[in-house]
Amino acid sequence: MIKARQSEKKEASKKGKDKRTPIKSTPKKKSQHDSAKKAIGSGKAKRSANMASRRGLSQGGGGGASHKVYVGNLSYETSWQDLEDFMNEQIRGSVRHADVMKGPDGRSKGYGIVEFASVKDAKEACRKLNDSEFMGRTIYVREDREEGTSTGGNSGGGGSGSGSGSGSSGLSVFVGNLPFETSWQDLKDFMRTVGNVDKANILEGPDGRSKGCGIVTFQHPKDAQRAIRQLNDSMLKGRPIQVREDREEDAGGKGGGKHSTPSGLSVFVGNLPYDLRWQDLKDHMRRAGNVDKANVMETPDGRSKGCAIVVYQHPKDAQRAIRELTGSTLGGREIFVKEDQRP
Repeated sequence: MIKARQSEKKEASKKGKDKRTPIKSTPKKKSQHDSAKKAIGSGKAKRSANMASRRGLSQGGGGGASHKVYVGNLSYETSWQDLEDFMNEQIRGSVRHADVMKGPDGRSKGYGIVEFASVKDAKEACRKLNDSEFMGRTIYVREDREEGTSTGGNSGGGGSGSGSGSGSSGLSVFVGNLPFETSWQDLKDFMRTVGNVDKANILEGPDGRSKGCGIVTFQHPKDAQRAIRQLNDSMLKGRPIQVREDREEDAGGKGGGKHSTPSGLSVFVGNLPYDLRWQDLKDHMRRAGNVDKANVMETPDGRSKGCAIVVYQHPKDAQRAIRELTGSTLGGREIFVKEDQRP
């Protein structure tokens, strides 16, 4: 009996050990499974980072120097692959992404954005390749600090409105004689050939139609001055545009009293539509120069007299308005402009 019981205990002990064996192996299997999951997750993270890089997304937050450069004066035949190959050859294969910007018709706009792997490489591209020859043209390369400029679409700052620009002193320019179909994006793309643009506005009337002029705000005063020097009288969509410094404030209103403006700065504008706003008048008259104030004259009961006084910042602009804006059409009427000789 005793031997039988001892034999049963040994058998039970063996079975117990057999039952515990799988329990010991379970953590090992679970650990291997977790390692596999970590490896897969790591692979996904790397792929996501690469995709973000290809989309032109910055790694490491905004501010500071840029990994991107703006490349202007490209041949219209240049493809993104041509641009990427050229940059890789010159800057030792460090290009992450290259885009040639295109219009709605699919044709090149003559410039592109290239993103490098490091800020150092972007700076080297600016130093080494600015004014270099590429596909028969002298290109210019500069750091690109604008927001939303990577891959086409309605990106970047811009808008439309009826007011005048309010950019910081020396940063804004007024652009006149624009084709009426010019969008803010068209204007921004054209103006950024001389520097980084923060905002481009097309001025519009109450009916939402373009007034044929706009305000462009640059990031640096030197770029605004370069725009005035290089882009004044240049051609945009078949028209010679006017580019000059914009120093105006939103000054204007209605009234009929005397004024204390220095001689030679103000002009009298007649035959105005009776429903014309002072802002619409100001936007029209600023084609000749910077306007300090535009007053639509009113009767005692508050109705427009169909005439106005416009005050310029410089006498030469007042004289230009008399020469160039007499006979122009405003609100469907042909206006006349003459020197203001009121006491």
